[in-house]
Amino acid sequence: MDSRKRSIAKTISWRAFIILVDTIILFFITGSMAISGSVAVGLNMLKTLMYYFHERFWENLEWGRK
Repeated sequence: MDSRKRSIAKTISWRAFIILVDTIILFFITGSMAISGSVAVGLNMLKTLMYYFHERFWENLEWGRK
């Protein structure tokens, strides 16, 4: 089982990567780095929280483990 600290570290590293990807995509759509960065960060803050709880939920399930 992953520790809570490991789950948090995995969440942060994944989200940092996704914020970068989202910002680049949104920049090509909006043409504004300020808008694309703001939207990417705001959405990913929410997604980070949801991902953490999703990970912890699955850590408590025995289904599929050997």
